[in-house]
Amino acid sequence: MKDSHPVSEDSEEEEEEEEEMTEADKQFIADDDEEEEEIGYRRRKKKKRERKVEEDFDNLSEDDLDLINENQGRNKKTKRLKLRAVDEDDLAKDLFDDDEKEEDEDLDDFIVREDEDDLETEEMLLERQMQRRQQRLQNQGILNDIQERYGVDDDMWDDITAIFGTGQEYDWALYPDQAVPQDEEEAPKKQKEITLKDVYEPTEIKSKMLTEEDDMIRVRDIPERMQLKGEPSVPTDAEIAKEALYITRLFMKERQSVSEKAMLTCVTCVLRFLKRDHLEVPFIKTHRKDYYDGILFHYDLWKIVDLDEQYVQAERKKKSLYELLERINSLNPDAKNSTPYQLLEHVMTLDEANDVQQLIQVEFSAELDELNQVNIKRRVKKAQWKQLYEEGLKNNIGEFCQLFNIDISSYIHSITTQQTTHFPEDDTELPMDAASHFVSQPFPSPELVLQAARIIIGQRIAAQPSVKNFIRRVYQTDAVVTVTPTEKGRKEIDSRHPYYAFKYLTAKHVFNCNDQLFLQLLDAETNGLITIDIKVEEEERLMEDVCKFICNDYVNERSIEWNKERTKIADYCFREILFPYAAKWLKEKQALLSSQYVATACQLALEKKINIAPFRNTQHQDGAFEDEAPIVMSISWGEGQRNSPAYCAIIGETGELRDYIKLELLTLKDRHGDVDRLMDMCMEHAPEVIVIGGFTPSTKTQLLKIMIEEVSEKGASLGKYSTPIPVLLVEDEVARLYMNSKTSEQQFPEYPPLLRYCISLGRKTQNPTLEYCALYNNDEDWKAIRLHPQQHLLPDDTFKACVERAYINIVNTCGVDINLAANHAHLSHSLQFVSGLGPRKAQAMISKITRTGGKLESRADLIKKGLCGARIFINCASFIRVRGFHFKASYRESTLDVLDDTRIHPEDYELARKMAADALDLDDAVLEDDDNPSQHVQDLMENEVERLNLLMLDDYAVELERQIHEPKKICLHDIKDELMHPFSEKRNRFMPATPDEAFFMLTGESDATLREGTLTSASVLRAKDRFLVCQLPSGIEGLVFFKELDLPYGHEEEPRLTELYESGTILPVIVLKLDKERLSVELTARKASLDQPQPGVPKDEFFSVERERDDEAKYNRIEKKVRPKQSRIIPHPFFKDMDYKEAQEYLSTRPLGDIVVRPSTKGNNHLSITWKCDNDMVQHLDVLELQKENEWTLGKKLKIDELEFNEIDQIVAEYIEPMVRKIQMMQKHPKYQKKTLTEMFDFIDDQVVRNKRSAYGFISNQDKPGSFYLVYKHPSASRKFEVVSVKTNGYMFRKKLIPRIDDLLAFFKHDEASKAQQQARRMQQERPKQQTVPDPRLQQRDPRLERPQAPQESRSFVPRYRN
Repeated sequence: MKDSHPVSEDSEEEEEEEEEMTEADKQFIADDDEEEEEIGYRRRKKKKRERKVEEDFDNLSEDDLDLINENQGRNKKTKRLKLRAVDEDDLAKDLFDDDEKEEDEDLDDFIVREDEDDLETEEMLLERQMQRRQQRLQNQGILNDIQERYGVDDDMWDDITAIFGTGQEYDWALYPDQAVPQDEEEAPKKQKEITLKDVYEPTEIKSKMLTEEDDMIRVRDIPERMQLKGEPSVPTDAEIAKEALYITRLFMKERQSVSEKAMLTCVTCVLRFLKRDHLEVPFIKTHRKDYYDGILFHYDLWKIVDLDEQYVQAERKKKSLYELLERINSLNPDAKNSTPYQLLEHVMTLDEANDVQQLIQVEFSAELDELNQVNIKRRVKKAQWKQLYEEGLKNNIGEFCQLFNIDISSYIHSITTQQTTHFPEDDTELPMDAASHFVSQPFPSPELVLQAARIIIGQRIAAQPSVKNFIRRVYQTDAVVTVTPTEKGRKEIDSRHPYYAFKYLTAKHVFNCNDQLFLQLLDAETNGLITIDIKVEEEERLMEDVCKFICNDYVNERSIEWNKERTKIADYCFREILFPYAAKWLKEKQALLSSQYVATACQLALEKKINIAPFRNTQHQDGAFEDEAPIVMSISWGEGQRNSPAYCAIIGETGELRDYIKLELLTLKDRHGDVDRLMDMCMEHAPEVIVIGGFTPSTKTQLLKIMIEEVSEKGASLGKYSTPIPVLLVEDEVARLYMNSKTSEQQFPEYPPLLRYCISLGRKTQNPTLEYCALYNNDEDWKAIRLHPQQHLLPDDTFKACVERAYINIVNTCGVDINLAANHAHLSHSLQFVSGLGPRKAQAMISKITRTGGKLESRADLIKKGLCGARIFINCASFIRVRGFHFKASYRESTLDVLDDTRIHPEDYELARKMAADALDLDDAVLEDDDNPSQHVQDLMENEVERLNLLMLDDYAVELERQIHEPKKICLHDIKDELMHPFSEKRNRFMPATPDEAFFMLTGESDATLREGTLTSASVLRAKDRFLVCQLPSGIEGLVFFKELDLPYGHEEEPRLTELYESGTILPVIVLKLDKERLSVELTARKASLDQPQPGVPKDEFFSVERERDDEAKYNRIEKKVRPKQSRIIPHPFFKDMDYKEAQEYLSTRPLGDIVVRPSTKGNNHLSITWKCDNDMVQHLDVLELQKENEWTLGKKLKIDELEFNEIDQIVAEYIEPMVRKIQMMQKHPKYQKKTLTEMFDFIDDQVVRNKRSAYGFISNQDKPGSFYLVYKHPSASRKFEVVSVKTNGYMFRKKLIPRIDDLLAFFKHDEASKAQQQARRMQQERPKQQTVPDPRLQQRDPRLERPQAPQESRSFVPRYRN
């Protein structure tokens, strides 16, 4: 790869549409000679083929020809096919024509006559080619019209052609010989208009917002977001006044200090702007402050929008109920005089509308049933009461209900006013006797009659809107919430679970639940963790009043019986209908309030993220920044792993990638070459800032230091640039989302994700607002922005609305450079949030600007060039910036209006010009300059802007209001501020990542996951004499000092940590001190600290500890009945309540040496320790506990075999960890093989045969975990294996403890040699002695032949074993 990769800027510019003939068109027009040659060749080829076809047909019989014709569906004689040239236009026409053609019609197009006179002449062919060329140009024009009509930009059109092609790709396969029908009488087909349905799939059309509905939204002169809410209507003055009164009363509940009349006036004006003038909130906030300032705040405008939406929903419901009553009136003429019809006139909320609907279902149940039978398509939902209600009405139970003498309206009045106004009279018969007169087949007993009567009367009482409203108010003020965990929740919600805070929530008043609590409660209930009980705290007292008012005061036997039945009615009505209804209503209401709370928090969090100004190295005194964005160098090495490459990117002023390099050596010590390349890149491109991002702490501890010291400061000292370049560590949330998004893959498909990460990091530095806006796309990348811990619990529509509002608020504060957006796709995402626009209108506006020259010269061109309508222009004009640096100096001075780059609205341009003229003491004639009416404004802004402070704007505002009847005081002051500081930056200054942001970015830890007192694990990196250097799982390095360690027992001298701890040892630790700035921690591994109870999730104020304790005791009693033994709980991080099977399963995925301390089946005076000694192999240790205080505590002395320990950590450090190290050493030894015993036998047999000597090796002992087999074989002996047991201080082999593996092998070889020699001597002794005469020659041997014998004890190795 080359050192640098410059990126061409031509791809960033839009190519002008070519009107002249392309090279592809010219290929269709050939010279006469070439045409004659080609035509002659075609005619010869055609005749030859026709002759061959005729010969083939001559060889067929008539029966064969008839059979062929019949199979092909033809009755006529088979005709020959004649071929013609088919160009791309014909194929495109076929592709884009959605008329269904019959197969016979296609065949007819190719059937020609056999007459030779029908052959095309050369002139006809030339003429046909010219016609096709003209048709091709016409088709291209149609495609261009589609592109312009639907607002499809060039990038999207490129996507269309890339996916669907141009209709020319398969000519070579479809028409190899260019077949054409020969029939000259064929009439030319009419060109069909191409639609997007012929190009896109329906899902693609919808996702890209190209449907007919989307097209209508683009065209209509109403803000896009208003259209999406529904068909906007223009209300009358009376309707606005009614709604304003409703909203004002809601506001006055929170604004006691404000006059209700003033509030009503402000709300009325805002509603008129929203609903009649179709003005969006950003416009009202900016240009209509005179109408609400001092009474309403800017966030109140959004609240009015929400309340208006709720009011409109209620009105729609109200309208549908009116229509329903009209239909009922056709069956029952009294419907319009009924109570529901009268109540509808006073309905203001959706709850009240639902109450009336329920009352209609009760009072007109028969009419609704008849309507359902008559009109099946428009069935009305029936009330959800029991079937006994309808059966009772059909069987005259309604007449029996009259005997109870319950006046429902009087009864409800008594309940709501707490005054006794209801006095029911008793019937002359007892209830049971009276009920016996109404016995029928569906109700065969008096008891069933009484039951049906209770249902009918109870439903009628419960359906009354007044009693429902009363119950809702009671629950809203007096209801309490109680939470009970389910069996699943009791097990899953421990002290560290986020829902532990309300696990045993008891009697918490609803009015205290004003945060995200109910969202969490509903989520936990949905997941089956808890059950929620909502009821009135004084429910029994409420029921006493309810039952008291339904009865009379008589004390005779009849009254007592009738009052009992009336009490049952009240009990059924309230306990089974109204109380569950109110609890459900309150739960939904509180969930909505919690959603609004979390949504508002998300909106504020996102506004804080995007309300950041672009980075500027220098700032002018007036607060305005330079026009163009800075050149940025961004660099990252990702995870920072050794030998992994780093990437550096140069981002130009408009966010384009100018250059980049891949750095292979930056993570190494010898990185001088990469550092030199970075300095050369800085010298070439002169970036104003260097920004750094990454994923690990090394980004801040190492890379930041390299860039500051070795690149920025060193480069400046070498004279490669004048001053050191600022180096910043930048928060990278948006870059992380961008690097793996579909958008980045489409924009930079050939670049790796880390380079795309650097590109986004640089763009965010140039303009954080724009880079965050780019996440609001069809792929919904904005959903991944971290805003609130409970944002995932919000409904999608609610979350999207709060995110969109945050974008709208900030984008309309800083404005949008329309020419940058039109010429650079990655800078156009913020345009959709401009007041009055949306994604569809913004897309169409950019497309039209691109096709009319690529630049917008003035705000007035929005109307002149047809980019938007009058209403949209009023909404968006002041937020669209026409900046002068896009144009040449001469053009800028003569044509551009300086007011087009201010927040002043075009409707106030005349005021601004008048103010400038008055400040310069010019007469009104200067205002009549048609060429450049704002020239004197520009002169004022450049030279004498301070003169504006001399104007008496308050007096002018009074006079202006008298003339035009509009308040303009605040508007005039805003105009003055804009003339003095045009589009001054109101966003927060760009700053590097804060310590909290950098800490989370580089470690993934937050205050919730890592803080002082957090229990975690640490891996030893290095052991020093007085401390350990450890690393947490998140990559943070920490120190464990000598005094924070529990050292092993039995050492007379102070031990050295380097001898006790090896690299890779895992320690349970607690965080003592956290330094986010240095990304370091201080830790402790002392048992006393580990045994301390860890802080869990804070409990709610209404958390019942007594209920928790009783629930645990109840569970323990149940468990004791099920299990013969109660599980022990040992306060140690390695303890887990598991049996041996669960421990084995848990350790199967853990690393070697991991430990589980668990209860023992031998009783409470034993513990079991299971530790992993190899893959799929664990060893179980039985620990005897001595000196126990009671049955459940841990013994002060722990004994394994004959070894005694004082605590579990001592067992781990002195018993298990040494064995783990011994096992690891054995597995790393060259003689160790990962084989079974059978495989090892085959292996050593092969070694003996191949090497002609003994062979041996180690394997793991599957039968006894924690030990090994030494498998060996001598050439003339059989295979053998022996056990090598692992001990804390060595290896036990042949009843001898050997500290090292090499010593074990030396002992083994020496012992085997000794056995061989002993066996040889025994065989020599057993051999029979022979009587022979000694040879005197043998008695005198040459001393030179005598071999010196080495001492036996000095032979430590025998090369070959002998029998």
